[in-house]
Amino acid sequence: MVIPWKNAATLILVARNQLTRNSNKAPSWFPQYQYDYSVMLLKRNSKSKFFAKAFVFPGGATDLADFSPLWLEQFAQSGVSPSTLNSQFVQDNRPLLYENHPTDCLPEIGYRITAIRETFEETGVLICKELDKGNQGLKLNIEEWQKRVYNDPGEFLEMCRRYSLCPDIWSLYEWCNWLTPEGMGPKRFDTIFYLCIVNNIPPVLIDGQEITQVRWLDPVASIVDQVKGDIWLPPPQLYELSRMANFVECDHLQQFAAERQRRGVERWLPILVPTSSGQLSLYPGDDLYPKDDARQITDPEEISFENSGMNKNRMLYYAPTSCKMSCNISDPFGHKEPLNLIDAITSKL
Repeated sequence: MVIPWKNAATLILVARNQLTRNSNKAPSWFPQYQYDYSVMLLKRNSKSKFFAKAFVFPGGATDLADFSPLWLEQFAQSGVSPSTLNSQFVQDNRPLLYENHPTDCLPEIGYRITAIRETFEETGVLICKELDKGNQGLKLNIEEWQKRVYNDPGEFLEMCRRYSLCPDIWSLYEWCNWLTPEGMGPKRFDTIFYLCIVNNIPPVLIDGQEITQVRWLDPVASIVDQVKGDIWLPPPQLYELSRMANFVECDHLQQFAAERQRRGVERWLPILVPTSSGQLSLYPGDDLYPKDDARQITDPEEISFENSGMNKNRMLYYAPTSCKMSCNISDPFGHKEPLNLIDAITSKL
């Protein structure tokens, strides 16, 4: 039976200028990878039905309230009309999951609100702009509103209206789109990933329900901890952090993200293939990636991670924290190849 999926949004939250404050930075034996930013990673509850104990980016499933037409009124208060939003965000290369949206509110807006709401719900970090600078008399109780939004996503709009806040959707850049493959558990999500950069590590108040720990790591430091077995990064997180590892400077990462999003994103449905060495995960562009709608591999026992196919975009998992990566393709949507640092890190440990 094919398990249906829910639509979701995730936020890759990057904080600038943390090189001196972040003790979890790349090791000294990688002097070329000394980053001036860190990435938020959240540890999921051990009782979670989806990626339990994994370190992930904040995010979650969409809610109808995220697409409420009332959000357009909130943006209008900041001087941004629906036609302006349309011209700023709608482009020809739209992600597939934008096609079926529930209301007249643009999916480019609704999915960004989902990512911002879920980040607030899980961490207390609020990616919003103040509409009324004179509205300082009202103090926002983060913990109280976290609980209210957790119980009713519609409360996020109420909070923004009451405290004259506008979700800062302009700071979110479309980064990638992953669809959970069959065989990964009882839940599947079609998830749009956005990248957002803030100037400093913000105060964090984890919800204690879905999330039990927060860590700020640069891309290479996170991969080092994965190889050491200190954390578990699911395939999307490990792959995207390996892409981000190309950018040592946050300014370059932001410039790339802003320019690249104009080319759109491709939905990636990993194809899982059991082999004698471990579980092979194939991604679009790989010579072994199925070209038909059946998404099935013939003769999987003959597949080799190293030797099968010339164009490779794949990972081989021996265990959750033990894997290999190989990518030599040119991404048609303008993304960088992920840096394959796993073997180099392993040799140093």
